[in-house]
Amino acid sequence: EPSTNAARFSSLKQGMGRVAPDRKHKRTPARERRQAERGEGGCSHGAADPPCPLESEAFCRTMVIERTMDGDSEFENSDQSRRTDPGVQTHSQSHPFDRLVRRDNNAIRLGEAALLFALDRYGDMKVGRWLSRLDGLARRVDQVNARTPADQVDALRTVLVDEEGLTGNLDTYDDPRNSYLNEVLTRGLGIPISLSVVWLDVCGQLGWPFGGVGLPGHYIIKSAALSDEVLIDVFRGGQVLDRADCERIVSTIHRRPVTLTSEHFVVSTTRETLSRMLNNLRLIYVERQAWYQAACVISRMLALDPDAADLHQQLNRVAGHQARLN
Repeated sequence: EPSTNAARFSSLKQGMGRVAPDRKHKRTPARERRQAERGEGGCSHGAADPPCPLESEAFCRTMVIERTMDGDSEFENSDQSRRTDPGVQTHSQSHPFDRLVRRDNNAIRLGEAALLFALDRYGDMKVGRWLSRLDGLARRVDQVNARTPADQVDALRTVLVDEEGLTGNLDTYDDPRNSYLNEVLTRGLGIPISLSVVWLDVCGQLGWPFGGVGLPGHYIIKSAALSDEVLIDVFRGGQVLDRADCERIVSTIHRRPVTLTSEHFVVSTTRETLSRMLNNLRLIYVERQAWYQAACVISRMLALDPDAADLHQQLNRVAGHQARLN
């Protein structure tokens, strides 16, 4: 058994193609139920080395969602419009998300905010039920009695990956359900940032010093408690990375060499993380010409940044598309 945290993390990081090679996923009821729903016969992370998902052609195509859009060209190239789901909740100035994000950054619970913006899509959702679910996950992680940061990562992985089966949705990366926390918890599938929000919310409830890191085209979390920086790829089952690994992953996503600097590894604020989640949804809904849903998302983004002139312009364009539907 490694005697230091650094040595232990080194042992966890053996090979980029697998997650904690000495671990076997527990066959828990929650995990087996989700595998049955997905039509899987076994664990999504087996003991053998699977192909690295971040190097697949399909992943490189779909990861464009995580990138920032330059310009408004996608608002102008629609040949036809799609009707939106009639169950979508109307946005307004009294939206509970808008009220929550008026607080100081440190007073905003990340998981709660992510659930509140989901009300625009799931108007009948009981937010308290899902907060209780997150609280329950935190209690289970706490029961592992992790004492060191390395133990904390191991405890998070045991409960959230091995037992709950939370994993990256590589097959339908651009499914908007991947960005709504209630759906992530229900289906066990998400994208890097939404899966990270589950981990970060649990850490926040336990007072563990972890933060999110928004890399170009990818999102990871890091522990701030170690003398040596520890980066964790939640999308890949809690794989421990170093900066060289991150640079390779980002370069693969962008299909060109990308050099990462220390600025890329600065911990994101809660508002920055929420804005990035919403931006992913904005891009999806605009591409699908789901104008009402896009308007709701942009409205939530404006609650985070009321003075963003570009968002006001985009909201006006989207409202114009929606008006033509009516």
